[in-house]
Amino acid sequence: MNGKKTSILIIAISVIVILSIGAAVYFSSSSSTKKTEVSTNKEDPEGFGYQALKINGKFVSQDIFTEERNKFFEKWSRNAEMLYKTDEERNDMLLDEVIKRVIIEDFINNKADVQVTKVEVDDYIKKYIDLAYASQGGLKAYMEGMGFKSEEEVYKNTEFYLKRLKYFSSIANKYGVSISDSEFNEKFTKHKQDSTLASGKRIHISAKERGDAEALKIANDIYTRLKNGEDFAAVAKEKSEDEESKSTGGSMQNITGGIYSKEFDQAVFNASPGTLIPPVKNMSGYDIVYLEKIVTSYHRENEYKNILLMQKFGESDKLNTWLEEVKKSIPIEIIDPSFKAYRQFKSNDLKGASVSYKQAYDKTKFELFLQKASECYKKLGDWDKVIEMNDIGLDVSPENVEYSINKAEGLYKKQQTDDAKSLMKKAEKKAGDNVYYKQLISQMYTNLGLKEDADRIQKEINSK
Repeated sequence: MNGKKTSILIIAISVIVILSIGAAVYFSSSSSTKKTEVSTNKEDPEGFGYQALKINGKFVSQDIFTEERNKFFEKWSRNAEMLYKTDEERNDMLLDEVIKRVIIEDFINNKADVQVTKVEVDDYIKKYIDLAYASQGGLKAYMEGMGFKSEEEVYKNTEFYLKRLKYFSSIANKYGVSISDSEFNEKFTKHKQDSTLASGKRIHISAKERGDAEALKIANDIYTRLKNGEDFAAVAKEKSEDEESKSTGGSMQNITGGIYSKEFDQAVFNASPGTLIPPVKNMSGYDIVYLEKIVTSYHRENEYKNILLMQKFGESDKLNTWLEEVKKSIPIEIIDPSFKAYRQFKSNDLKGASVSYKQAYDKTKFELFLQKASECYKKLGDWDKVIEMNDIGLDVSPENVEYSINKAEGLYKKQQTDDAKSLMKKAEKKAGDNVYYKQLISQMYTNLGLKEDADRIQKEINSK
């Protein structure tokens, strides 16, 4: 099954049906387990996520890495704190997202003891997809908009969503996640408002300049004309002061509560289709409304409570508790050395990290990995390897002052003092007037106990 489409389905359901909920990452998107394997389509060996991760002995597809990277960017792109993180830190966070997604999908599809009947799936599609898209052409319009090729795909994705909903709402209480009556009532009221759509025609009379009393008088006169049989669209074009809808005869399509005023909502959403509603107070004047249709797509109370429980569980740290329990029985193998290296470095496995960083450099030729390998070997005190890594760096970037400085440190630690000093002189020459590089050189002289040289460089910096 196409994972991208499953993701779109759940997002669409969240938007259409449960607008009041801020969904957690793992409960607003999903795909079936089919895409946890390498795609049948040819993958790009140079592309992001190619054979980077194995879960349950199967490679996670590039599609999933790409989808999760896109969602990650959307989620964090405006977060100032994220800007200060390194690429490695961000990719490590992304790797967690991929692992969590695949584990959840695998568990729900293959291990969770939940069943969803055909009747339940059909009922859900009828109530919450067909109905929500009724004005646009129903299920066919939904499929076209979301990119589904068949009704079977819609069915399978809906089935997966319902299985996930059943499972996570059922375990929420076990992990101490619950919804208070007051919280539920507040959210359910908002959910009903967001999931009730009114359509018809509207004439707006502004009170901003003429005052409330005069606006109401004009609105009542218009209401009388309409009651006497005048055409609503014609009167709207003549009298309405809402510029957006005036030219279309006051057309008002699929509006929810909370857009205008409490008085407007009370009058419109409690009226019956076919009703001409007398002037009702709006934020900036009065409206006369002819209500043509009310469409509701909100969940029953018990259904909506389960949705809230699932969402709240997904937004809490209890999800991670559950995931750690599930992970114990699932083999997870990080294959890509760039992902693996940072995890090893983070856990203080410097020996493993140094090897992985060198492998990552060999694979990508990205010099940061070479520098990180040197850093790990330096922490290990393996000066031969420090020299080796920086020799490679000098071959590819001979003007990089840091490679010279780091190699010089390795030579000095191996008691090759003259060679070290000679290399530091070369580093000084390369640095020229660059204050940043001069500071590094001064600091290295200090680290090596060469105070006279450190002071000399510092004087040069201060004289600039």
